[in-house]
Amino acid sequence: MKVIGRKERADLPALALFNVGAKVDTGAYTSSMHCEKVTEIDGGISCQFLNSHKSKESVENVIFTDFRKRKVKSSNGIEEERYSIWTKICLGEDVFDIELTLTNRSEMKTPLLLGRKFIKGKYLVDVAKKEILKK
Repeated sequence: MKVIGRKERADLPALALFNVGAKVDTGAYTSSMHCEKVTEIDGGISCQFLNSHKSKESVENVIFTDFRKRKVKSSNGIEEERYSIWTKICLGEDVFDIELTLTNRSEMKTPLLLGRKFIKGKYLVDVAKKEILKK
């Protein structure tokens, strides 16, 4: 099994997001992604992401027809309903399907959080290292 650091860089090509900062969090069950705005339209959702976590330059809206709403308990212990989408994630040379819940992570240091549902069976986490999987 490959080793992953506590922070990594990821590409989400279907979202036109590349070199995204990701925190690996074995305490979190689900993975989540920062989303500026979600709007329900015609049986789908339109999502606005940022090119860079700290910039305000947005990616064109991405439309998802395959989504669901799910309840997620956030780190503060409060349960909230979030949209959940499926997409591809690239970590180093690895490509996987990933389910991401969409939330406002603007106050967090990284826009992407990788939870144990995604990590399990793919990686072991070395908390002393960062960005092991760089291309």
